[in-house]
Amino acid sequence: MWKDFVGCAVIHNYPTIFVPKEAVQHNYTYTALKFIMAIPVVAEQNRNQGHITKNDAYNRIKDANPGLSAKQLAFNIIRENPNNLADYLNRILV
Repeated sequence: MWKDFVGCAVIHNYPTIFVPKEAVQHNYTYTALKFIMAIPVVAEQNRNQGHITKNDAYNRIKDANPGLSAKQLAFNIIRENPNNLADYLNRILV
């Protein structure tokens, strides 16, 4: 069915595919917030033996880093421990 929505053209010698916005997902699958919820929040829950919810764990992380957006927080977490990003990518790319 997706073939009904797709058009093709050659622009500057590169084949180009046009996909109408009705056939495209409008939000990102892999966001900074999803990274935080998948890695640091789960780690915080594990530190508390699962006795806190994901939202409580997220709030603890945000409270420990006041004024940072989810993107800034994710960047800092990845910079401090690059293995966190590798773990996340291994989970979603399997």
